[in-house]
Amino acid sequence: MRELRFEIIFKSPVILQASSNTQGKMSSLDFIPGSAFLGMVASRYSDFSDPFKIFHSGAVKFCDAAPIKDGKEFFKIPLSYFHEKLDGSKIYNHHLLSREESEKFTQLKQMRSGYINDEKEKLSLKYEYSQKSAYDKERRRSMDSQMYGYEAFMAGMKWRFSVKFDANVSEDDINRAKETLERSTRLGKSKSAEYGAVEIKFIGENTDEIQSFTPPERYTFVYAKSRLALIDENGNPSYDVKYILPNLSANSVDYKKTQIRISNFTPYNGARSTKDYERACINKGSVIALKNLNAEQIAALKNGVGAYLSEGFGEVLINPWFLDGGDAENNPIEFQKEAQTERSTGKIPIQSDLAKFLKQKQTTKDQALEIAERVADFIESYKDKFSKISKSQWGAIRALCKSSADIQKDVSKFIGEGVEKDKWSDTKETLLEAIEKSRDPLKFALLLSMQMPKITGEKQ
Repeated sequence: MRELRFEIIFKSPVILQASSNTQGKMSSLDFIPGSAFLGMVASRYSDFSDPFKIFHSGAVKFCDAAPIKDGKEFFKIPLSYFHEKLDGSKIYNHHLLSREESEKFTQLKQMRSGYINDEKEKLSLKYEYSQKSAYDKERRRSMDSQMYGYEAFMAGMKWRFSVKFDANVSEDDINRAKETLERSTRLGKSKSAEYGAVEIKFIGENTDEIQSFTPPERYTFVYAKSRLALIDENGNPSYDVKYILPNLSANSVDYKKTQIRISNFTPYNGARSTKDYERACINKGSVIALKNLNAEQIAALKNGVGAYLSEGFGEVLINPWFLDGGDAENNPIEFQKEAQTERSTGKIPIQSDLAKFLKQKQTTKDQALEIAERVADFIESYKDKFSKISKSQWGAIRALCKSSADIQKDVSKFIGEGVEKDKWSDTKETLLEAIEKSRDPLKFALLLSMQMPKITGEKQ
């Protein structure tokens, strides 16, 4: 099977929700599902020579994306990882602990979040939260009782994903899929708002193999690299891991050493504008312990298990390296320092007139805020010194600001030659120096002449 690898960079925050619900608590995914990339390519559905083979047969698999740092891929921490409660520095693999070893611990707690790479660096994903409100078009204001929030991945994050093609997929269709992905620029929810801008790059074909180990007692440990949607003998969804392979006997599954978590969701199909059937899933990171498998069964596992393979479901790893070790209290797995999510510092080039207008508005707003902060600092530092200046004097400075071509020169003349120049004698240099150093002397003098009499007036 040919595997093309891509890198995706978030140019803006990206929202990836775990369900298609529009009300209630919204939970977020901690990965990018393969169905997102399938949807991008499906925008050119009719351009492919055999659309059924590309999107429905399982001949093409759009795999989930995983975070990367320094070119290294991170894997979801397996659910077989446990640590003693209140001590997360030493990790133990549940399936390798004997009963005698387990009884030595006071209380073991399962790890359920985070990622790990081949250097045993742990990675925790970070989100940013924003509060929103629905808009009332008739009243032209926020709609009553319609507040909601978005939890989004931060801009700049880098991820890597693969698309796998069977040998019978034509070269033209492979190139068409590759080209479509590279041209795709939007991902996730609220793509028409400020979310979802991405850049996708093709980085080559994958020839890497995950390091593995040989488990004891003819065990085979299956790690769920993606979600698994298992189907029973009647075609119904099931959480029972014995359906990971057809005709697998119940004795081949060691449920005591198996660690899984489950979830369910109802995907929304944009092409049909409706929801599909609810899916029952075994979550990423689950570890299934099987016994006495033959070579044919292991080969079948590597080809993918369960349903929805085209969307990235059913991808597993057999005896990966991170399921080894941590088999005794004196032989724990120890993580290296916490890794920071790799983030790109590139900026989206401003091209449209609207973007340029909004950028200018933001710049003006930032400058106004800076002037306001300088005025506030000046008042806090010198309000006692200017307490003798009357409101009428500040009003005269405001009047100068409305007609002056050189505010510093005009203010200097007013406070140095005016009727009440004696009251300004101790403060003249302080005021003129502050106006001179301001980014915008005119706006600074105007705002100061408006705010200072409020403070000094209250004091008087």
